[in-house]
Amino acid sequence: MKKAIFLISLLLAFFLNAQQIQNNSFENWHTQTYPDLDDYIDSGEDGYLNISRETDATEGNYSVKIESIDRGQWDPGEVEPGYFVNFNPDDFSGGTPYSTHVDTVKIDYKAGVVGQDTALFLIEFKYQSIPLFDTIVHIDATMNTQSWQTIVLPTRMPAGAVPDTVMIGAASSNAITGAGMEIGSWVMFDNLRFISNTSSVPPPPNWSFENWTFHNVEKPDGFMTSLDDEPLTTPQSIQKSTDPTDGSYAVYMVNALNRWGDTVYAVITNGQLFSHDGLEGGMAIGQNPTSISYDIKTHREAGDMASIRFIFKNSSDPSQNEFIGQDYTSDIPAYQHVDIPLNLQYAHDSLRFDAWNGDEPGSWMQLDNIYLGYPAAVDNYIRAEELRAFPVPASGWLYFKIQAKQDVNINIDIIDMNGKRLTGKSFRLHTGRNRVKLSTAALLRGVYLYRIVSPGGEHTRRFIKR
Repeated sequence: MKKAIFLISLLLAFFLNAQQIQNNSFENWHTQTYPDLDDYIDSGEDGYLNISRETDATEGNYSVKIESIDRGQWDPGEVEPGYFVNFNPDDFSGGTPYSTHVDTVKIDYKAGVVGQDTALFLIEFKYQSIPLFDTIVHIDATMNTQSWQTIVLPTRMPAGAVPDTVMIGAASSNAITGAGMEIGSWVMFDNLRFISNTSSVPPPPNWSFENWTFHNVEKPDGFMTSLDDEPLTTPQSIQKSTDPTDGSYAVYMVNALNRWGDTVYAVITNGQLFSHDGLEGGMAIGQNPTSISYDIKTHREAGDMASIRFIFKNSSDPSQNEFIGQDYTSDIPAYQHVDIPLNLQYAHDSLRFDAWNGDEPGSWMQLDNIYLGYPAAVDNYIRAEELRAFPVPASGWLYFKIQAKQDVNINIDIIDMNGKRLTGKSFRLHTGRNRVKLSTAALLRGVYLYRIVSPGGEHTRRFIKR
């Protein structure tokens, strides 16, 4: 099937000399693995690959490494620190239950801090939200080391004081104030231990960083999606569906919940996911298409609005940008083929596609087969711009409406995805409007091309057999 889809893409490019949105039928996906440190919230859960399990350890088999990286497509040149915490980093609430007196905290570390940046290690013991001991260790460049060193922190906890909660966190840059953060800063930790002067104490959660979960997330090639911001939602906000209209797969978008219980809005775009003006990114185009089509079905919760947008851009004059699209507030339980004729007023050099699934939990949308139509060559016998084939998807018959400029004989052929002619028929057209039909009953479900040949040229377009 993958080979077939590739071949049909070549055929369309050959026949139509047209550009299409990359992976427009959602056939191609890749798997991204996100490491997740057990018992902690970490930057891997935010979609960044800046936390890793390392085999260089002082205790057990593994340690944890966090790094500050370039945010890339999100915000080029900006720093994204790696981190792990066992509390809510937004408001510093939560933590892990812990009810033993601790006199000393020790943790092993290595570091490669850049410039004026500072990596952080934070720990706090509290009782009924009142701190018994809290500190933030700032690891600056003077503490850089390629060999394991130990940080020792006396708690000076009052004698007999017993906490009910411990908060633990670390970051590869100063994520609290944002001061001096540098791409490339890193820090490793291992063997976090709690010590009492009078008795043994239970270890902190995942104290030697041995326990990890690795999440494999499938993503569609050629797009940025809500998975790039929140990859570990329940359910996954972007999914590969085996219910397509074209090929083997479609894309299924569903609003989901993150680890805080907040709604993650399912989004897919060929541009930048979070751009400053909502217009950045997209694909280069060499000519304006004359139509856009796609297949959609959806369920909307309480009138929740989903949106499909095609933004045709002119990089030299943004005032000439043109916005084309549809909004959906009602259910479409079975696939609906949407065909939008275009009459663009300006020449454009790029195209951005966005699909947004609204903001209500439970709303979903499924898309397939996004297609850009382009003008055919000039034909002195038939009006190519008025060619119509219906219904699409086809069932037993495919009907054609053809406007002839003069009496003419034509051939209509059906071509499979390997370029093989499957069936065809000759027709005599008379000047004016003509309606003819070709049987598709013997075709298997899938995507095909029809080719109309007149003395003035060939006109090849695609259709779907249901």
